Amino acid sequence: MFKLKPKWILITSLFYDGPVEAKIKIKDYSRQMGEKKYRQTYYNIYSLNEVKKISNRNGYDLTDYKPFILPFDIEKPEDKGRGTYTIKLHNGYRIQISGPLIMPWYTPLLKKMT
Repeated sequence: MFKLKPKWILITSLFYDGPVEAKIKIKDYSRQMGEKKYRQTYYNIYSLNEVKKISNRNGYDLTDYKPFILPFDIEKPEDKGRGTYTIKLHNGYRIQISGPLIMPWYTPLLKKMT
């Protein structure tokens, strides 16, 4: 994206607001994939600190980031497999969960430095 040199870049993905990243391999036994008894997928949770460093090295600044908050409830899948659902907290905030994972969705904005 940096090579295209746009004025700004908006990304939506799983991020953590700290110096930690996770690369997660999922085996979902509630969904068979061909001959396999499970469906394998990957989730990556990226550090916003690292996104800022990479952006700066490429002439961009992480100027803002917002959590993606759903304004409605999503029911838990009956098969208890991978599939996003929400849990509403006492403060009204809904966390998103998929199988055993909390899904920390964020939308960071990167602006080209002048």
